[in-house]
Order: sequence, then structure tokens, then C-alpha cells
Amino acid sequence: MNNKTPANTFTRTFYVANTLEIFERIAWYGFFTVSSLYMSTSPSAGGLGFSDTERGILQGIIPFFVYVLPVITGAMGDRIGYRKMFLIAFALLTPSYLLLGQVHEFWPFFFVYMLVALGAAIFKPLVVGTVARSANDDNRGRAFGIFYMMVNVGGFLGPVIAGFVRAISWDHVFWLSSIAIGINLLIALFLLEDDSPKRAQIVADQDPSQEASDAASHNSTQAANPQQAHEMSSNAGTDHADNFGDTDSTSQSSTSQSAASEALSDAIEVLGNGRFALMLIPIILGLMIAGGGWIAWRDYGVFMFFWLGAQIIWDRLAARQSSPERNPSSGQETALLTAPWYQQKLRVGNAPFLVYLLVLSLFWAVYNQIFLTFPLYIQDFVDTSDAVAIAQSLSNGFAQFIAPVDTARLAEALGVLAVSQPEPVEAFKTLVQYQVRIPEAELAAGLAALSAGSISVDTLAGEWASKFRQVSPEYIIAFDFLSIVLFQYFISRWGESRAPFGMLILGTGMIGAAFVIGGVSHMVAFGGVLTIASVIVFAFGEMLASPKSQEYVASTSSPQQAALFQGYYFVSIAIGYLLAGIMSGWAYGEIAIEANQPFLMWALFAGLAVLAMIALALFNRFLAPHMGAGDIPSEASYD
Repeated sequence: MNNKTPANTFTRTFYVANTLEIFERIAWYGFFTVSSLYMSTSPSAGGLGFSDTERGILQGIIPFFVYVLPVITGAMGDRIGYRKMFLIAFALLTPSYLLLGQVHEFWPFFFVYMLVALGAAIFKPLVVGTVARSANDDNRGRAFGIFYMMVNVGGFLGPVIAGFVRAISWDHVFWLSSIAIGINLLIALFLLEDDSPKRAQIVADQDPSQEASDAASHNSTQAANPQQAHEMSSNAGTDHADNFGDTDSTSQSSTSQSAASEALSDAIEVLGNGRFALMLIPIILGLMIAGGGWIAWRDYGVFMFFWLGAQIIWDRLAARQSSPERNPSSGQETALLTAPWYQQKLRVGNAPFLVYLLVLSLFWAVYNQIFLTFPLYIQDFVDTSDAVAIAQSLSNGFAQFIAPVDTARLAEALGVLAVSQPEPVEAFKTLVQYQVRIPEAELAAGLAALSAGSISVDTLAGEWASKFRQVSPEYIIAFDFLSIVLFQYFISRWGESRAPFGMLILGTGMIGAAFVIGGVSHMVAFGGVLTIASVIVFAFGEMLASPKSQEYVASTSSPQQAALFQGYYFVSIAIGYLLAGIMSGWAYGEIAIEANQPFLMWALFAGLAVLAMIALALFNRFLAPHMGAGDIPSEASYD
């Protein structure tokens, strides 16, 4: 297939890929933005009733694998063809989203959610690769600009539609995600061309001139885009993978295996060596286990003490067993490079780059609180009736849309409360899950009237739904995506020639400021408007920081290792999600709920944002010069 296109036009595949991205984002964010609410809401209100610790570890581990697995799934796409992998992803995601709404215990929910993560991890690198393949040197920047816009269009539509359908039933949220992916399955089945290596070889055999033309086009693409060059070279190593009976195919397969081995070696080299990689794996696994509450943090600390101590002892033994040789360039004795990995001393590779990833992990851990913690905070603590009043001044139907209340479920809950007669505080905490916020005095009087039989539950539910309805948190979060759709182009143009670290630090500071603004929303009479304002401030911080964080990685990596370094960039997002989930579960449960100090929780997150700012400034001052940064590109594209 000839990928050459005029500068101002795009292939049909480009538009198909963008359509797939919109529907996939609708599916993912349709559930993800309400996942905190769903997992924490009591079963009587349609949720799962998980603890904050259980919710947090789920929201940490699942996205962790979404961002780690593409290292493998992207390579599989290169090997067997993008269309086949798209179909596998959608065939997996369609029933998995639906099944996710049918499991209500922790471990079944965890395993089904992992299937969703696997499908998302298959999709993520393929859609980016498809956009890259369908663009050329002249329109690549614009192509990824459009693609980034579609990411946020889907991110905006997902929560808006999910908010509407969950007012009917939580089951409808999962139907929404499943139907969105089902549409993608049909699109991929009928509109994507077969790009498998076997099919490409058949086409090349039928039209050798076309093969030469494609090769020229691919070479041009490689020169302009190192990440795409990595993808193309991977494909070149697998073009004949299906012709098992051919001698050339055997040689090609061997070449592909050699390339894969070299890629793994390069990936480890960035970390240091196999010893260093091995040291990290139990640390991350232990973090997951302790974060999930399956072992005490004290026990994790003891494990870390002995594990790191074992590394020191291992180093001493390796130093004795390794035979030294003299390095001709430096004159110093070094360990024999051919020694088995277990006889090598622990070695750190690109230390400045690893420090940068560690700092970025802290940034992402803070950033993701907008999705993991903020929806719960709005539901449990913020009175958004001021936003409802503004909506009612425009249209009563609009107010009911953004602040829906299921009066039938509310009536059921009131009937139970009328019998159990809990303390007003406990009754209040129960009813906020039904999207009503009733003053304690009126709540106590209403429950007493129900017990006396002077009013029916249906009548009271209708009255309270009309007077005390609250805005669905997902609609407030949707302002993040909407702001990016409207303003990202202008922010990107403004920041094109500005240094990445200045933008990164400024954006991180705005995110911290957004948390302080949002953190006082429960203390004021205009809480709804203030939470919306905080999300918009957050969005501007995200627009400043997120693209620049990736641009800096692109600008400091060599063309031969651009894709590898971008892969590690996404690992920093994965670690950030893991830390974010653990922090959210602990901070919300212990500080916001138990201690009843939600502002203190947001002050903590804002403090971590300040810590990330300081770390970025120190890194820029002392370590950035050692990363070999070249000129910062004036235009960059991001997923």
C-alpha cells in the first residue's frame, strides 16, 4: 500500500484511525471517570461498595498495565499486522466491558478489569502507529494535532454520555462502553485493509514496482520520524514470517529474533543491566501488594531492607567472581563484559534519564488525582446547588440533565432509613450517593415524618430530588477535556519556542493551584462554580505540562533510540498511575473521610505538586546538561 499522500490530504486509513480513537476514548473515559463513584457507591445505590483501599489499588494496577503492556502488544502488531490486532483488541474489549458490570466481588472484578486493560493496551500503540503510517513528512505535525484533538473529543463525550445513562442505571454505563467498542469492531472489520506481512508480500510479488515505491516512502518516513522508523524496521524483519517453508523466510525469522533480542538488550541498557532490572521488579510488585492492603507497609519496609541488603552482598560476591580486564581507552580495570548477568555488579544505565522518569512519575501521580479522587470529593463534600441554579436559569431540562436523580432508588433508600433511623450524619452520607444533598435538620425532620406516616417515601423523594439535586461529578470533570479541545492549539502555538522545563514547572504549579482551589470548594456557598473553575485551571496546567514532558524526551534521545525512550516515558505514566491509586485510596479514606479533613488531603496533593516543581528545577539545573539534549523541536505531536 502506497503511503505517499499530498501535503494537504490524508488517506482514508487516517480518518478511520481517528474514528476508532474517538469511540475507544468514549468507552474508556465513559467508565473511567465514574469508576471511583461506581466502586465506592454502596450496592443498594447500584455500586460495588469497595473500600477506599480496594478502589485505589484497582485504579493503580489496571492503568499501570495499560501503559506497560504496549511494549509487547506494539511489537505483536508489527509482526502479525495492525488490522488483526485491532480485531483482537475489539473482540476482547466488547464483551469485557459488558461483563465488568456483571461482577460484584473484588477478585472477579479485578480479573475482568484486567481483560479491559489488555484490550486497551493492544489498541493504544496500534492507533498511534496507524496515524504515523498514514501521514507523510509534510502533514505529520497536522496529522497528530488532529489526532490529539480526537483523543479529547472522545474524552469529553464519554463522561457526558455516561453521566446521562448512569442516571437510568449503572448497567447502561457498561452497555455504552461495550457498544462503542462494538462499533469499532465493525469499522475495523469493514474499513481497515489487511496489512499483515503475508498480505504485503503477496501484493509486493504481484507488483514489484509498487514495492519499490513503498520502500522509498518508508525510508522517507523513517528519516522524518524515528519512532515510525522503529515500527517500519520491525515490519521489515517480519515480512516473510508466514512463509515457513522458504529458506529466505527462515533467515528472515532469525533476523527478526535477533532484532527482538537486540531491542530487549537496548531496553535493559537504558536501565543499566539485568541485575538492575531484576532489582526493580520485586520492588514494584511489593508496592502493589502493600498498596492493596495484603501486607502491612511495615512488612514491605522490612522486605525492602533485606532485598536491598541482598543486592549489596550480591555485588560483593560478583566483584570477587568477575575476572578484570584493562580498558584500553581509560586504562582502568573493568569487569569482563562477557560475564553472565548474575556475575555482574549492579549497574545503573542512563542515570539522568531515569531520574527524569522518577520525577515524571511523581507528576503523573499528582495529575491523576483529578480522575481518581476529585469525583468522590465532589460527591461527598461539595454542594453544587449553585451550579444547578445557574443551569435552571437557562433551562429546567438542562438542570435535570446535569443533575439527574433516580427518584425510585431514592425512595427505596428513604424507606430503609425511615426504619433504621440512623444518626443524621450517617443518613446524609448515604443519601449523597443518590445525588441529593439534604441539610441535616431537614433530613431529620423528613425521616421523622416518614416514621410517623405523615408523608409517603415517593412524595418525599420527589420533593428532595427537586430541591436538593446535585451536579453529576463526571460533568464537572468533562470541563477538562472540553478546555483542551478548545484551547490546546493556542497553548501549543504560544509554547512552541519556549523551553520545556519552564512550561513543565509552570503547568505543574497550575495543577497544584487547581487542587487548592478545588480543595476549598466544600467551604463556600458557590462550591459548584468553584470546582468547575478548578478543573479549568487544571486543564490549562495539563496543556502546558503534558506535551512538553514528552517533547523533552523526544529532544534528548538519539534518533536510533527515540522509540525506546518514548516507551520508557509511558512507563513513567504507568508508575505514576500506580502511585496515584495507592495515594488516592489512603488519603481519601484516612484524611478526607476518617479525619474529615478534605482540604488537608488536597493540600497534601498540592504539596506533592510543589515537590515535583522543585525536583524538575533541580533536574534542569544539575542533570539535564548531562542528557545530551539537542535543539528542542519547534513542533511536536503527542498521544
